[in-house]
This record gives sequence, structure tokens and C-alpha cells, in this order.
Amino acid sequence: MKDIDHKTLLCDEDLFLSTPTPPKQAQRLSFGYSSPDTNGNLQEQGVEREALFMDYLRREKDYTPCHGYLNQLEVSTNLRAARLKAMQYIIHVCKRHGVDNSTVFNAANYLDRFLSLNFCVKWEIWMVELLSITCVSLACKFYETNIPSLHDLQMEDQEHTFKPSTIQEMELMVLKALDWRLSCINVFSFVSLMLGPNRSGPLNDKLTLLLLHYLLDPLIIKFKASIVASSAIKCATMGEAADMTMLNKIPVDEMDHVNSCTKLLETHLLAINTEGGVKQCSPVSVIPTKDDCLI
Repeated sequence: MKDIDHKTLLCDEDLFLSTPTPPKQAQRLSFGYSSPDTNGNLQEQGVEREALFMDYLRREKDYTPCHGYLNQLEVSTNLRAARLKAMQYIIHVCKRHGVDNSTVFNAANYLDRFLSLNFCVKWEIWMVELLSITCVSLACKFYETNIPSLHDLQMEDQEHTFKPSTIQEMELMVLKALDWRLSCINVFSFVSLMLGPNRSGPLNDKLTLLLLHYLLDPLIIKFKASIVASSAIKCATMGEAADMTMLNKIPVDEMDHVNSCTKLLETHLLAINTEGGVKQCSPVSVIPTKDDCLI
């Protein structure tokens, strides 16, 4: 493995083209959803969930990649390969350290938002590896109680190793580029809220597996987080009994997007049933070809 220190990073800072903007004050509601206990009022919990869901709908656009990112992924083999390699690492390292699923999806959100700000960069392997480690590190620091060390986040099959100071420099760069907004609303946020008290068990496991599989597919960028979450629940339940109350909160004019996304997710569900789970490789449609290589 090649070792890269913070001096190398600072010399190449101009490669990352995004211009940081001042941090914004977080706007968060004073309430949060928690599973009802034996003394909880289910009706009040339901009202709270619906209010929080509507707040998520209003704010999800603030945590989406920049406009045009999907088009850039479609035309740039380098950018597409960089994203795939990074997503594979995020899923792998988070599984290895047993972090919460929300951390996985938050790290993925940071990655897409940062890549969308820097799609003109010629991504090299060391840059992708450094960014991947940084996104996971930030997500763990924000959401986990037991945080893996920066050394432990570096996988044996990576081509480069990085000093803690290098990763910390990159963390600051990412934080500035994302306006310090790490408490993001993503697909997993919606799914957790929509499932409510049923956030465990076979359905939750099936949904998580489906969404992890879909995370590797750049087409996920095409749909808003609320659309993907609603579609995943429709796809995973397959008409079985489920609480679809939140699905009714999706605007009517977006239901066509839900149906389109559901059809796409069905292909991923079929792949999961065929492969037996999320593998290190992506679905056939997003496996990098010979031309989809990083330098």
C-alpha cells in the first residue's frame, strides 16, 4: 500500500472544485419519533410520525446531490467507477464494524453530495479511497457511540493508506463543501419513519438488503429519497399487510415516479433472490466495464 500524508492532500486541494459556503444553522423540529412503549399513546405517536414525515418531505431537497449529477454519472465512466468503488467500500467497511444501517446511508449521502460538487475532477484511486474513508468517518462520528479508529476504517484491499492527519484534513474539506449539514434526510430516514413500531423483523431486514443493493446503482439518484423509500416498501411487502399510511402522504403527481421506481427495485429484488444477498459486486447493470476504470 502507498502511504499519503497531509502534504500531498494540500498540494492537490485545487482538484476539488467546490467552493465552501458558510455553515448554516440547523433547522430541526423539537420532537423526534421513538417506538411506543406499553404506556405510549399510539394515536399521538401516529400524529407525531405524520408531522415528522411532512417535515422530511419539505426538507429532503436540501440533502440531494446537485442538479445534473445523474447526467454526469451517465456520461463519465471515471465518475461512475469512482462512485461504485466508494459505495462498495462504504457497505463493506460498515458491515465489518457492525455500525447502524443509518450510518451507511448517511455516509453514502455525503459521498453523492460531494461527488456532485466535484464531477469535473479526474478521480484517481487514492482520491476515491480517501473520500470514502472520510465519509464513513464523519457518519460514524455523528451517529455512532462506538466509533472505529481511522486506522480500522482502512481496508486491507485498498491500494493506499492514509495518516490520521490526512483524513482529518479531508474531513474538514468535506464538511465545508456540505455546509456542515450532516444530519441529513435520506432513504433510510424515510423507511425508518414509515415502518414506525415495526422497524425490526423480516420486513425491515428485507428492506435494508434491498436498499443496500440499490445503493450501488447510480439510477437511485433519479428519484427523491421519499420516492425510493415508498417504492421499497411497496416492493418488499408485495401486497402483504403493511402500514401504508405514510405512502398516502406522497403527492399525487409523484405517484408515477413511485411506480417507476418500484419496477426498478423489483429487478434488484430479483437479483438479491438470485445472488443470495448484497455482494461485493454490483448488479450486472452497474458493474464497471473495461473502460470504467480509475487511474
